[in-house]
Amino acid sequence: KGLVIQIHGLGGLGKTALVYNFIKRNIADDFQTVPRFDSIVPLTSKSEEQGELIAERWRVLQEGPIANPRDPKEGMMMYIPGLAYDKFIGRICAMDTGHASGKDDAIRILSEGRHLVILDNYEDVSQEDKKLYKNFFGILQEKMMEGTKISSRIIITTRPNEDLPYGKIALKYLDIQVANQLLVKRYHHYARIYGLPLWVTDTKYLESLQDYISSETASKNDIIERIKQLLSQDQQLRFTESCRHPKILFYLVSLIGDLELRTIHNLDTSLSVEEYIAEIVKLPDSPFLKFHDETYTWVIKKAYDDLLQDEYCIFVLKALVESPHPLDHNELEAKAIENGMSPGESSINKATTKLRKVGCFIDWTSVDIQTIRYNLLPDANKFLRSMHSDEDGDDGETVEQQTPST
Repeated sequence: KGLVIQIHGLGGLGKTALVYNFIKRNIADDFQTVPRFDSIVPLTSKSEEQGELIAERWRVLQEGPIANPRDPKEGMMMYIPGLAYDKFIGRICAMDTGHASGKDDAIRILSEGRHLVILDNYEDVSQEDKKLYKNFFGILQEKMMEGTKISSRIIITTRPNEDLPYGKIALKYLDIQVANQLLVKRYHHYARIYGLPLWVTDTKYLESLQDYISSETASKNDIIERIKQLLSQDQQLRFTESCRHPKILFYLVSLIGDLELRTIHNLDTSLSVEEYIAEIVKLPDSPFLKFHDETYTWVIKKAYDDLLQDEYCIFVLKALVESPHPLDHNELEAKAIENGMSPGESSINKATTKLRKVGCFIDWTSVDIQTIRYNLLPDANKFLRSMHSDEDGDDGETVEQQTPST
């Protein structure tokens, strides 16, 4: 119903994949309430350097950890650096059979036809261009409010810290039940498209995995929970978080049926699924834990780069990584003043709210009705301490922040 729809979430949660799935189903006339669009204009700012994280072990070995988004296998979006506003206008005008140019013609084209425009990686847009986009969307929305029927729609994918005044779809970590189902379905998918000699197609594996999501046994056979019970306490903490991220879950699945991995590490083929995964996680140089660390570094770095223009967000993160204990609002404000900053009444509040919304940097605990203490999440703490030691040129030994047991 809305003219502009914003899909936001951390890197790797499936924002662009969701858009592609919608396009595929719309072309197939799969929706009763959403008629097929006359044309689809998919635009992205995702550069080759940003790339897409590959979530299959054998592809990582062949292609490296990051896929080129220009590769047709990864999608067919038109690349526009920074989603430059003038290039966006030019692309919309190119749909006209005449000699259209400029904002007014672009508004006319979207008003008269039924077009779907995708703006992927909107967080890369400059602040100046965001003002122009906001004005452009505002004009279209005003026409709709005045009674003009506009059938075109615009989908934006972006990070959670983008505060845009449009209809929002928030992608978060998977619910544990969904994660279990996705793990099993992904295994069946790989078994079907790869098979021998790359993939284990043993019937007992396929059947035992299916048992985990059958209605009769699902409550008793939570595969992710059973894997956790076979790990050390430290590994359990990491696995609890990571198993709900789609990219990490897909990589885990790619390890379950990987015949080469079994041969390299001489793993017992008679092990149950959960026992086999636990063995992989416990390997000295575990490919699962290595991918876990690389994925979270990739996710957190993308989110961190988006925050670089916000001096108070960067300050809060720096203060937390340097502190041996969690900090409350007053302590953060005092440290800001010590650093020569002049925080307004809501500067720290806005920064902590924004960081909590991003979802991968900070957590909080309520001390009493008036006091909240903030602490870094484990993977963010690791990433920021690494950056901090690189900047200082020290040996990497920095104080470990105390994280409440809650």
